[in-house]
Amino acid sequence: MIDPGGSQSLNNLIIASANPLFGKGLYRLFEAHWGNKASAIVLTTTMRETIIAIENYHPQLVIIDCDDQQISRADFLNYFIHQVQPMRVMLVSLKETGAVVVYDRKMMLSNQIDEWLFNSFSEG
Repeated sequence: MIDPGGSQSLNNLIIASANPLFGKGLYRLFEAHWGNKASAIVLTTTMRETIIAIENYHPQLVIIDCDDQQISRADFLNYFIHQVQPMRVMLVSLKETGAVVVYDRKMMLSNQIDEWLFNSFSEG
C-alpha cells in the first residue's frame, strides 16, 4: 500500500465519471489526502477522454464510475485487458451497495511467477 506520509507518491490518478459530484468529490478527497505527493489527478467524463488520459499519463490508479452512461464498464474492461502497462482499476457504483471491484495488473519476471503462484495459494 502506498503511504501518503511516507516517501512514496501516487503516480497519476484518473477519475472517470460524468457525474460532477462523484468525480469532483473524489478529486477533492485525493487532493486533500495526497497533496503534492500526487503527480497528477485527472478527471475524465467520456470513454475517449479516459483512454487518452491513460495513454498520456500512464496512471497508477484508474477509478471508474460504473453508473455512468458515458463510460461503458464492458468497453473499459475490454480496453484494459488488451493493455500491458501495470495499473490498478477500481470499479465503483454508488447505486449498488457491496464490495468495490479492484483489478491489479502486475508485471513479473518469469522467475517470480513460481514464488507468486505457490505463496499465493499456500495453506494457512
